[in-house]
Amino acid sequence: MKLVPVDPNDVPNYLAAGRGHVCYPILKQFTESAQLLCRLDREGIPQSKGSVQSSLKSYAKKYRMPVKIFSRDGEIYLCRTDIDDKGNLLPAGSVEPKELTDDLIDEKTQQDNA
Repeated sequence: MKLVPVDPNDVPNYLAAGRGHVCYPILKQFTESAQLLCRLDREGIPQSKGSVQSSLKSYAKKYRMPVKIFSRDGEIYLCRTDIDDKGNLLPAGSVEPKELTDDLIDEKTQQDNA
């Protein structure tokens, strides 16, 4: 048995499988926004909803990002845990963010749809 060096450019879809190639741009855009809650538009993402949600959760946990990822009615939602309900950034280690409840999710979803 031996290992044969291969140029990554010669391997089809080599970079397409990496979690960071899907997760990083999504989570970076979301954490740089001032939004408390957003729905992810998966148009153009070839992975299944379950795969994307799992990857986002793993990435956010691994890098200790202040984001909670969950799904409702077949859609993926991202919620900031370091912003209060008025959009103010909470200082690190200060007041605990508001607990994510179904009522809060419903309220924010209705505001976004209005």
